[in-house]
Amino acid sequence: MSLMYKYFSLGCSDSSLHLLILGVMAPPKSNTEDGFELQFGVNHLGPFLLTNLLLDLLKKSAPSRVVNVSSYAHNSGRLNFDDLQWEKRQYDPANSYGDSKIANVFFTRELARKLEGR
Repeated sequence: MSLMYKYFSLGCSDSSLHLLILGVMAPPKSNTEDGFELQFGVNHLGPFLLTNLLLDLLKKSAPSRVVNVSSYAHNSGRLNFDDLQWEKRQYDPANSYGDSKIANVFFTRELARKLEGR
């Protein structure tokens, strides 16, 4: 996510905002530059941070929208808040991916609830 701070202004101006964020799926166990489990960091924490950094601009740009893409794999997500890094259990790339996708769903629902009527 430190890269996100460096490139935060890409695609962004006072009048428009256009971004595309790509994710990862089922890589070998590794961490982001910031030390987060790779899939959770790239697929959830990065978009979460970017959305929150852009929230004021999004509100000013109304009508605007945030589109988070999940997948059917969110059904396999079982967020273990005591082990988001997959250090206490055997790493499973598919389940880690599911965790990142269910986190997207939770975040998107909560964001929609907070912004409802704005």
